[in-house]
Amino acid sequence: MYLFLALSVLLISIYLFKKAAGTLSLRLPNMISWIFYVDLILFNFIGSLLVIYKIDNHYALGNLSDHARIMGFFSIMYVMIVLPLGMIMTNSIFGYKHTSFLLLNYIDKKISNKNNTNNLVKWFLLFLSVISILSVIYVFKVIGSISLFHLFEDSRSDLLVLRISSNREFSGNEYIKNILALALTPFLSYVAYCYKLLNNKSFNKIWFYTLFCFSILIVTYNIEKTPVLFYLLGFLFIRIYIKGRLPVKYIIFTILALLFGLIAMYYLTSDKTGLDSEILFKTILNRLILSQSAGVYLSFDIFPEIHSFLGLSSLSQKVSAILDIEYIEKSSRIIMEYINPEGIIRGQAGTANSLFISEAWSNFGFLGLLISPIYVGIIIQCLYLFLLRIPKNPYWIALMSLYSMKSALTTGAFNYYIYNVTFIVFILISLIVCLIPFFYNKISENEHRNYFKLKNRQNTLC
Repeated sequence: MYLFLALSVLLISIYLFKKAAGTLSLRLPNMISWIFYVDLILFNFIGSLLVIYKIDNHYALGNLSDHARIMGFFSIMYVMIVLPLGMIMTNSIFGYKHTSFLLLNYIDKKISNKNNTNNLVKWFLLFLSVISILSVIYVFKVIGSISLFHLFEDSRSDLLVLRISSNREFSGNEYIKNILALALTPFLSYVAYCYKLLNNKSFNKIWFYTLFCFSILIVTYNIEKTPVLFYLLGFLFIRIYIKGRLPVKYIIFTILALLFGLIAMYYLTSDKTGLDSEILFKTILNRLILSQSAGVYLSFDIFPEIHSFLGLSSLSQKVSAILDIEYIEKSSRIIMEYINPEGIIRGQAGTANSLFISEAWSNFGFLGLLISPIYVGIIIQCLYLFLLRIPKNPYWIALMSLYSMKSALTTGAFNYYIYNVTFIVFILISLIVCLIPFFYNKISENEHRNYFKLKNRQNTLC
């Protein structure tokens, strides 16, 4: 019964996501198709079948109740249908019946490169680049070392401690770390890469390669494995949004490169004693298929039986202070405390990130479970449609590529769709990027108007 239901849901989901994205072609990946193939199919759908049939072999799921297995399975099936329905609803609201035309028109659109306004925007982005580089230096100064170098020296237990200490126990300013360094530096490297593609002059090359080096350092600051791979994958999205469909050889090469990168990262962060290819393969498979969805099932066992629903108390400490409510750790941390208390005590365990439905349930119960897929679908599709309609220039191409992979669907972060400081900062930067040409044109018009007024006065006096 479960297999038949899952296959039926899969077919319906393919149809709905194709309508929402415009295309699910592997040669033309985009923001919505990435969510379908990676966040849902790879990270959740396959695992849901293994869990419901109890053929999972994962340390976190050993004591899982049948109730949690069933609730988790049906929740994932529900997301696979309702999430794209929210996206299609958004298309209808804005009058876009055929998003495939929007995507193809975006790819065919010429890149806007107006000299005067482009130079002003470019100088602003260069200024932000300097700030982001200084922020990366600040982060490593606070940590006391460059984390990437520890991959070749430390044991797995030492790396786990370093990961938690550099992330959860960071003693510096969290906003500088999370926004200016961790979010802004990789994004600005995408911008610099677009400028380099437009004009391969020395200045653009130096700008890009400098930001690229600092981006690699910051995305590996806590020794997590996937951020660096996703960061590198962003350059492929830039290539797609500028040049269009990928040749088949590009797809094969990308898949092989990602697998090789993933294996290399797991090998470097694992204990080498007793490690063989079979164990390594099983570890990676478990991490991709089961670990990413484990939090969904565990949340149904923990909330509200063991821990009461969180409501808005886990959004952030500042929001809790404004609302005058007690701040509580996010559900992903509470779940990790439940499944790995010893790791928490030793400082080697962080959070159990999962599909956003996990946090939606942990926060709001059945209300969150029912409403969150529609709400998240609308938010994502609004962003997708906006980026497809905006003029095509290096800044917006970079933003499109960044959010093609940063949907936050599988970080358990439903909270990010309610309150997200990083997203607010990107909105403010985007407004400045839009206002620079506007004010430049206004000033130019006033100068021309004043010039002609002065010329008319001189003619009148003469």
